[in-house]
Amino acid sequence: MEPSYTISERILIEIIILTVLVIPLTTVLIGKDITNILQQEFITSASVLGGSRFHILRHHVMPHLFPKLTILFGQQFIQVLFIFIHLGMLDLFFGGTIMGSAMFNEPPKSLTNEWSGVIGNTVHSFKSGQYWLILFPLLAFMLSIFAMQLIINGIKEVQQAKIGVTAKKYKSKRTINHKENTENMFAPTSNRFQLVHDKKAR
Repeated sequence: MEPSYTISERILIEIIILTVLVIPLTTVLIGKDITNILQQEFITSASVLGGSRFHILRHHVMPHLFPKLTILFGQQFIQVLFIFIHLGMLDLFFGGTIMGSAMFNEPPKSLTNEWSGVIGNTVHSFKSGQYWLILFPLLAFMLSIFAMQLIINGIKEVQQAKIGVTAKKYKSKRTINHKENTENMFAPTSNRFQLVHDKKAR
């Protein structure tokens, strides 16, 4: 039995539902960040000098808010992937679910065969002992989450470097010992000096 809605309508409905779910949390987080930025002294100075609200928002608020929005987008991207995995395990596939025949014990099938749908379909392979079928979709999900996490960490490091906060780089013991030996090699000692004119010798 195939769904009565078109695939475009189903995808649009699911996007709207997922967007509505994350709106309250993202609104609170963005609102707190904007409130903190508006309390800064440079915002007050820009307002006193005659800057309009649009000017302050564009030239003062957004440059500080944009990196945080990028990080928030990455975090929500990871959360949506987790939601897709859980929905796939429950046979609620992105784009639609084709219900199998109950008479022949056919499992539900994904209409679009995306990653979460493939994971949901391959869950039934555990009964037959074919565990390797679920390995590759899970690996693709893990690589996507890992890549997005690297992007988020990179953005955080760039922002910390801009404000002068850098991570401590611990040097190896070998590097430290080499540096100490080099300093001792060129350190001035009494044996390194030779008396050229000796008054007593005269």
